[in-house]
Amino acid sequence: MTDANATHYMLFRADQKTEAGARELFDRTTQSYDTDQPLLVWAITRADQDASLGWCGLWPREDKGSYEIFYTLLEPAQGQGLATEAVKLLVAHAFGKLRANSVIAFVITGNAASVRVTRRAGFKDAG
Repeated sequence: MTDANATHYMLFRADQKTEAGARELFDRTTQSYDTDQPLLVWAITRADQDASLGWCGLWPREDKGSYEIFYTLLEPAQGQGLATEAVKLLVAHAFGKLRANSVIAFVITGNAASVRVTRRAGFKDAG
């Protein structure tokens, strides 16, 4: 989360992209697991490697049963279909295990790679 390229399009404040800020967000995330609306986060990895290549997750929206997806990859892992695979798995988990009513993805203007990822995962532009 402290990698400037991987978090360029993420809506974190600058202080949250530091090591201390990342630890604070991690702590808040794990604390959310004790609530009825936890923020769910997974590492993106390859089966044959031990290292995290990025992370993804589901952010519960205020209206219960609705989730926002998020994801990011370190630069060496980009362009290999990993984000698309992660998004498809997030959507399947949300509608399957979590019984979501809706799943949304916000893509920041100019992030053409994320537009491609979300379209490949079946999302439609809402405007």
